[in-house]
Amino acid sequence: MSIYDESYHLHIIELYSQQWGIRLDNSFATEGLGDVEYYGSFLYHYLMSFPYRVISSVFGGGYGLLIAIRVIGITMVTGGLVIWRQALLRIYPSPRVINVAIACVSGLPLLGWVAATINYDNQLFLLVAAWGYAMIRLIQEGGLSIRWWLWMLAWGLLASVTKYVFVPVFAVVTVWLVLRYLGSIWRQARGGVRQGLREANWKAILLPLALFIVGMLLVASRYVANLLRFGSPSPDCADVESTSYCLTYGPWARNFRFAQNHDAWGSSFADAINVFITQWLGSVSGTITTVGVASPGYGVQTFSGTLIARGVILFAMIAILFCAIALGGIVKARYRVPLFLAMLTHAAALFTLNYSEQLEYGVLFGTSSRYFFPYLIPIVVIAFAGLSRGMDACWGNSRWIKVVVLGIVVAAMTQGAWALTFLGGSTPTWIDPASPIRELVERLQHWADRIIIIGRE
Repeated sequence: MSIYDESYHLHIIELYSQQWGIRLDNSFATEGLGDVEYYGSFLYHYLMSFPYRVISSVFGGGYGLLIAIRVIGITMVTGGLVIWRQALLRIYPSPRVINVAIACVSGLPLLGWVAATINYDNQLFLLVAAWGYAMIRLIQEGGLSIRWWLWMLAWGLLASVTKYVFVPVFAVVTVWLVLRYLGSIWRQARGGVRQGLREANWKAILLPLALFIVGMLLVASRYVANLLRFGSPSPDCADVESTSYCLTYGPWARNFRFAQNHDAWGSSFADAINVFITQWLGSVSGTITTVGVASPGYGVQTFSGTLIARGVILFAMIAILFCAIALGGIVKARYRVPLFLAMLTHAAALFTLNYSEQLEYGVLFGTSSRYFFPYLIPIVVIAFAGLSRGMDACWGNSRWIKVVVLGIVVAAMTQGAWALTFLGGSTPTWIDPASPIRELVERLQHWADRIIIIGRE
């Protein structure tokens, strides 16, 4: 099982497959999973329970079921890449630049590893891509399309009950869109609401309207109901269940032990900035090449990537940030602003959570670059677009320079991109002895070991 909570998600999916309702009960059967009854991030597990039922009836348990569920996750991420490509071609019509950018992002070792893991991050990746596409179409329509407002809101609501960390992103960007187009909407309304409704294509509106209503009901059933009942949209496990029950859940028990042995620290703006620069940024970026498994008899085994892969990715992250900010003006501001706002809001929300937990528990944890993947592709595309235009401005017809740079990137990617980090860094103990593909993986590991010639620890 992958170290990224795969057994946790698979267990919840299995429990949902035993019922038809959208809410599990906290009970003896859910011990070790924390609060699953009121937890807002439930849609992935509920939806995946349906293919789980079908696949388990065909393959039974074991590897057939596990691989099939993983393939669905890979399909979700692939679908997200395709949707982002279609969306970004609308704001920067250069297939070459966008194809190269997406290829580079998909080559990140952690992205492929998480895609092949049973995890709600994969569904979030797909839904955020759909949300981004709808948002771009809405902006192209000047904020006056009922259809694209409904699509944007529907995908955002569904993403919010897939993983709660999307809620602040969705809220902030939606407020920005409303403020940005409020004047246009008001003028349109004054021009005749009835006439606009008569002219609306109701066939095109029906599906997004239905999804919007479903999304509203799902959000209300969790976040609104939790707020009314517990005073928080995402209550702590101890607010809804006994301490003994919550202690069966590993992360909650860890936090409980830390809190028992730590006096909460006071916060200050200077301290927050110091933690952000000296600890948080390095902790987040350092996981982008980390893969690993948890297996019986061997425990947790990880590989943090080759030296050259970590070095190249760190340099690329700095260069992409610079290019996106300094050269990204080639993409119109009305598209850039909400895409950057989504990434910045997510970063601010995640840091706030991590920093508050460090103050309470004395340890910085829960940081991972995988949490940024849903918002990364548009930022990289904007950076690549700016870089391409900058190279043309400096060297005129810079085609050969771009080819040389691309060749260097491809050569660097042979030292750890895609599955090469896993294949080059894993050992035979990572593979279950009973796995039907053990021999194939060992053969691929042999070839990966020959390809990776630089910087393997």
